[in-house]
Amino acid sequence: MHNPASVGVVIPAYNAADTIERALRSIAAQTLKPAQVVVVDDGSVDQTETIALACGAFLDGVALKVVRQENVGAGAARNRGISEVDQPYVAFLDSDDEWFPKKLERSMAVLKYGDFDLVAHDFVAYQDGVDRVVEASRYFGRTEQPLAELYIRGYIPSITVVVRRDLITSVSGFDVTLPNAQDFDLWLAMLLQPGIRFTVFDEPLARYRQGPTGIMSHTERRLSCCIRIARRYAPQFSFRAHTTRIMAVHKEAFVAHVANKKWVVAMLIPIRLSLALIAEPLTAMFMKRSENIREPMIRRSLILGISGVWAFAVFTLYIAQFSNIFGAVLRVIGIQ
Repeated sequence: MHNPASVGVVIPAYNAADTIERALRSIAAQTLKPAQVVVVDDGSVDQTETIALACGAFLDGVALKVVRQENVGAGAARNRGISEVDQPYVAFLDSDDEWFPKKLERSMAVLKYGDFDLVAHDFVAYQDGVDRVVEASRYFGRTEQPLAELYIRGYIPSITVVVRRDLITSVSGFDVTLPNAQDFDLWLAMLLQPGIRFTVFDEPLARYRQGPTGIMSHTERRLSCCIRIARRYAPQFSFRAHTTRIMAVHKEAFVAHVANKKWVVAMLIPIRLSLALIAEPLTAMFMKRSENIREPMIRRSLILGISGVWAFAVFTLYIAQFSNIFGAVLRVIGIQ
């Protein structure tokens, strides 16, 4: 039997009585177990705390700690959990997700072999009864600028990450002022520090549940937060990377709205993107971030934005004119 890994697992939980045991059993099934698990009950009104405590019976050799606090959100709960961890590395698991048995063994092997500060891996996205493998690693393995790729894609779920605890505390943990995408913000804050190394390796070792009640369903809130984060770190990246990120988050919002059949809101995304493509270069010029701006990219962004606004205006006028003509026809034939 292996000695436990020097890892503390942080699990924020809110009204997770139906799922917390499954999450903890996935930790118990690890081929390399963590030294510590901290469950933070974020003001649940069900039996989350009681069930979590009872799970200590099958977590052999793993120190389980369950702490309870007032409901202040997942980011604050993770920060509380990190403060309770006494191990040099931290891993994350959400109360409705699960790890596959080799998750920790493989993550620690990659981390130690490559002398990395943070490692993550591919994962399985579960939605509507269907598993889909998400190969996040393919975006990072074929680029010489993995950090820029992370900035553009923002695609490392917290349940795939193992990271040095002192690196998290050096940037004060998750930003609780962000109502969404706090993990994306934290990864950037840590990895932008000099000399920090990370990788995303190509093994799907966790199941991440997506659904109407999950964090990914809050589309507008997520869009707003991702734009805010993109602007926060824009000076650290090229203007090309920044505009690509702005387009990517709008595309994500459009796809989510279509999936939720919010057609009107989805139709407004292109005009919002067009306005953003006008605003971003103007803001960049006003802030004089010239060291990261290439003039052709500024012109291209402005042209795309203005063209999008013009196309939307023409489309709107066409629809309005068509409606007027259609209404007049109905009045002539006596239907209206």
